Order: sequence, then structure tokens, then C-alpha cells
Amino acid sequence: MPSICIAGTAAAAMLQQGPMEGRVHSVFRRVLNVEMPALAGAVDNLYSLGRQDVPPSPAMLVTDLRRAFFGVSPGDVIRVHSDLIEVGEYRIAIPEALPQWGQSPHVCGDLADRETLEGYFSNIAAVLLQRVPWPQPSALLLLAGRQPRRDDPYGKAFQAGVEGLEAWGDRALEAALPAAPVQETARLLGLGAGLTPSGDDYISGVLIGLGQFPKAAGLLASLIQAVQANLARTNRLSQHFLSYAMAGYWGRLEDQLVAALCAADRPGYLAAAEALAAYGSSSGIDEMLGLRTGLRLGLMASNGERLC
Repeated sequence: MPSICIAGTAAAAMLQQGPMEGRVHSVFRRVLNVEMPALAGAVDNLYSLGRQDVPPSPAMLVTDLRRAFFGVSPGDVIRVHSDLIEVGEYRIAIPEALPQWGQSPHVCGDLADRETLEGYFSNIAAVLLQRVPWPQPSALLLLAGRQPRRDDPYGKAFQAGVEGLEAWGDRALEAALPAAPVQETARLLGLGAGLTPSGDDYISGVLIGLGQFPKAAGLLASLIQAVQANLARTNRLSQHFLSYAMAGYWGRLEDQLVAALCAADRPGYLAAAEALAAYGSSSGIDEMLGLRTGLRLGLMASNGERLC
């Protein structure tokens, strides 16, 4: 019988509330998403079962399965018991001593200034330009200081959205009570193709970056207000990931990159960036571009700098 290898902290908390019954939301090659009953204190009621090659995240249950979830369809019933999960023909054991994954607190003291941070991301962009096959995502080209691809139907709009949110950040750094970037966020949410559109992934990265700096709490609160006002513009999966980012939670891939950047660990942040870039069609790179924006704004809020 297959079993769960590691549980994100939110997923582990859900298991402890069992027994319960839910429904399969969506099925992909490596991941099964399920909707469970709403629980008190939970960020969201969407959880995931992943193969063993899926990196952990707060609402993820990583199993030791090596193949896809065959024979499972959206709408199927999933039952969580004290010692196993039933879905389709699968019976997945829940170990008594289940290892949990949770992100680590980071101290970004080694990010002394904006130029240092931008140097790190320039190094990352140079490596990814050599490693990521053509056609390269527009987010990578923007990360490298280039123009988006001409054949990307969302490229120019994505670039305008990114520039608009960064311009808001510049203005907000000078305001005692920064206005929420409702219009800027509306241009990005739901923008792009795929399961999680590029604009959504970019905003998730900004949220994660800002969340590393206590002195950026005002900027973060304003951005969260804007995202909440526009959340209906995107799909259910993106709403899930954005909800966790707004609550201050993210996955292991993002955690490793932030940790390496904050420690000024060049081999570490280059390796972590490659791992994040391999996530999804372009989601990891879209998120990385947002992370650069968020870290840069957070760093400047801490140092009293301006964007330009």
C-alpha cells in the first residue's frame, strides 16, 4: 500500500481533523487536488496529493507513488480516515509518525542594499538564459532586462502590469499609509495562460518577497487588500496559492531560494533558482520575477530607499 511521506503543516492539520469526506477538484500528471470541508483556522479548503517527485508545500501531502493518479476524475469522492486516505482505487496509508514540512524563518541581513540584490538576480538570469529552452518565458526576458517575446500574446500586457506594480511600490514607499494598488493588481490577476496565469504567479512572488521584511508590513497589507478585492478575476487554483501567499506561507522551492538569497549563498541561490524555474510551464520563473520585485521593495522599505 502506498503511503504519505511528508505533509505540509496545513495538510497535516487537516488530517488531524478526520474522518472527513471531500471531492476531487482536479487531476494532473503528478498532483491530485481535492476540496475538503472548511476547517476553523484553515487558510483554504483545497489540498493536494502529490507523487514522490513533487516538492512539499503547506497544503501538500507528498506520497511515495511514482506514477500518475490513474482512474481518478474530478468529482470523485475522497475519504480521509485516521490511518488512510481512500480515493478512486487508491488506498494511501497515513503513518502514525507523519513527518511534516514547514518553511523556515529567514533573516535577510546579508541583503545590504538594492544593488547587491539586483546583482544576485542578474546572476540568476544569466544562468537561466543558458538553461531554459526556447521559447523562453517573457518573465525570464524581463528578469534579464530584455523585452518580452513578440509571439507572446500576453507579453506586453504582462510587462505593463509588472511596471505598473513597481511604480505603485515607488509611490507607496513615500506614503505613511500606502493606497492599495487595486487597479495595478486588477491588470495582473488572471493575466496569462495555464493553470496559474503569469500575472498571478508574479503577484505571489511579490507577496513572498515583501513578507521577508517587517518594515514592509504597510506595503504588504496594501497589496493584500488589493489582491483580495480582485481575487475573483482568476481561477480556483490560483486563488488557493494566492491565499497562502497572502497568509505568509509558500512552498519548499521558494523557501530554498529565499534562504539562499538572504544568506548571500551564490551556489545555493543559483541551484534553487534552477529548481524553481523548472516548476510548471513558466510559473516558477513568473514567481521569481515577482520575488525580485517584492524583495527589492521590502529591502528599500527597510533601508529608507526609493525605487528610482
